Amino acid sequence: MGEQSLITLFEECKKGDKKAIRQLYIQIYPQMMNLCMRYVFNKTDAEDLFAETFLKILTRIDTIKYESEEHLMNTIKRIFINSAIDFLRYRKRVSLISIQEITGSRTTHTDEETIYDLMEGEEEGDILIETSEESSILDEISPEDIIEAIQQLPDAYRTVFNMHVIDGLSHDYIAATLGITPSTSRANLSRARKQLIKILITKFPHLKKYIIISANKSNEGQL
Repeated sequence: MGEQSLITLFEECKKGDKKAIRQLYIQIYPQMMNLCMRYVFNKTDAEDLFAETFLKILTRIDTIKYESEEHLMNTIKRIFINSAIDFLRYRKRVSLISIQEITGSRTTHTDEETIYDLMEGEEEGDILIETSEESSILDEISPEDIIEAIQQLPDAYRTVFNMHVIDGLSHDYIAATLGITPSTSRANLSRARKQLIKILITKFPHLKKYIIISANKSNEGQL
């Protein structure tokens, strides 16, 4: 069976059609499993999260509203994100601490944009991160490398990084979802970016030639 319209599958799933349920599972698995892998620590947890969330979708399928294919996919994605947060909370693995507000970051949505967002010139507190040759980095780091690096972040940083940079959620939404302040969300995002840079440079030492970190704008020094 080829890929079908999500709306069509949803309507058939509402009727209890087992083939449609199986096809829905197969169809959303790659993207949503990728999302799960970014939020939890290992593949076993990610598989559990996916299964639990898929079951949650089926049990409340009659209450899920949608106006288009894109709207439905975004709704599914939001359900998985919220389930990931609950999953981490249940295991007492998220500990978000309040630290001083660190300003600024923008939202990106694709793997390539995420890499640019990590590496592009941007002031992070008193540290400026910038690159001399952005385009070359994309040739040397795969999305899989980024996911692996994200998984090494502490839960607090990984969660905020995923929600804001990769899933495009605002700091206000993140704060409301996690029960923290927007400034705490920004601070955890800033710390996450800095740790990701270190993780990637540790694994790929040659990336040092692209990245410059300075204590201030007037005193730049290469890593």
